[in-house]
Amino acid sequence: MMQSDEFIETVRVRLHLESGERAVKAIGTTLEMLGELLPEWDAAALASHLPAEIGKYLLTGRHSVGFGLHEFFRRISEREGSDIIDAEEHAQVVLAAIAETITPEEIEDILSELPNDFRILFRTVAEGRKGYAIR
Repeated sequence: MMQSDEFIETVRVRLHLESGERAVKAIGTTLEMLGELLPEWDAAALASHLPAEIGKYLLTGRHSVGFGLHEFFRRISEREGSDIIDAEEHAQVVLAAIAETITPEEIEDILSELPNDFRILFRTVAEGRKGYAIR
């Protein structure tokens, strides 16, 4: 399992952020929003595959009625205080980092609980895995 510091550094470098604190904000906001979309058991299962300091953001206890990808990005933007373009990039990088730490089957389990437009967020990582493609 990837360590917390390694996960934060991966996100920081990919987003070209100056500090780990900004990476933690992007990670936390993205995962809180994802946790709101997933059923509690799926959020907990995903959290168990991540470092505790990262996985905790999935377990905020709030669950929202399903919403699409654009609304996902809008809510991240609002919570981060960033523009929508930055919010999209943050979400893509954070979710790609997560997809790299879990199995293709776990990705499919997550995607089965999300609206179809979320598949694009995981497609890039999946395409890099030999013999695996998001359906």
